[in-house]
Formats: sequence, structure tokens, C-alpha cells
Amino acid sequence: MNVRHAAITLAIISLALLAGCTQQKMEARRDATVAALAQYPGNPQRSDTVTVAAVDYPADKRFELYNMGDQPITNAKVWVNQRFVKEVGRIPARGSVNIKYADVLEQGAGVQDLAQYARGISAVELQTPDGLFTVLGPSRK
Repeated sequence: MNVRHAAITLAIISLALLAGCTQQKMEARRDATVAALAQYPGNPQRSDTVTVAAVDYPADKRFELYNMGDQPITNAKVWVNQRFVKEVGRIPARGSVNIKYADVLEQGAGVQDLAQYARGISAVELQTPDGLFTVLGPSRK
């Protein structure tokens, strides 16, 4: 009975690990698809309802987006240097999201990510279904 219990436990753990790996692969494919199909919309606007600030942590190869508004931002994509894109989904009201450089991919057929881009972050913009908006910063830490 103990051997059978151990075998079942091992099988459950193996399936859980496999599911985690599969989910990571699916997210990577989704991110690559988003970047491949993305086109920089241009003409960012200022907004009273979409108030976001960016803080860059170049030594850690990551940046954070802070939603300073009272409403969550949904269905968002972040654009970096008008060339790299990452779907961020939802930024909670008065909350933030942490984004790794390696997860921000070059638009189009490129395979470069922001971590490979030697020039760093000079501009950050946020695209929602309502348009493309300027982001305060990036400030560097």
C-alpha cells in the first residue's frame, strides 16, 4: 500500500510540474505572437484617466509600471522605445506590475528582447483599447 501511495504521489507531482512547464511555454508563445503581430500605433496622448509612471531598474533588468489612478487599467500593452512590446493585461488601481526586460519583445519578425538591447529604456508608453498614452518617466533606480 505504501509503494502504491508513493507512486500516486509521484505521478501527481510529475503532472503538476509538467503543467507548469506547459503553461510557461504557452505564455512564451503568446508573448511572441503578440510581438510578431504588433504595430506601434504612434501619436501617444496625455490622459487624465490613464495616469501611469515607470521606474526602471537597469541593474536588475526590470521595470515597474505604477497606476496612480483610482481605476484599474485593463487590456494593456506596454511599449518601450516605440519598438518593444509586452502585453501586461491588468494594472490594479493604485497598484503596480513588475516587468522583466527579457519578457519585452521586439515588434514584428525580430527575436530580440529588451534585455539584449544595449541602449536601455528611453521612453515608455501604454496602449489600451482607448488609445496610446504617455507614461511618466522612466525614472531610474
